[in-house]
Amino acid sequence: MRIYRVALILMAATIIYFFRLLFLGIAAILYIYFLPSLIAEKRNPLKAHSIFVFNLLTGWLIIPWIIALVLAYRMDSVPQSTA
Repeated sequence: MRIYRVALILMAATIIYFFRLLFLGIAAILYIYFLPSLIAEKRNPLKAHSIFVFNLLTGWLIIPWIIALVLAYRMDSVPQSTA
């Protein structure tokens, strides 16, 4: 009976570990997928919506994702106010 409890605890711990890794993997993939949008938002928040829409609709393809990344880097950055 005791062996079954230990096996059940180990199985539950393995399942929790698997779902934790799955969640971290999905989070990492989403971060990489929306990286051009994040860069555009940081460089020029006023024009970032166009990069976001382009990235959202075509980012799952490799070449449009690279184009969105290049466009995000080529955006003129808005100077930060020193207030």
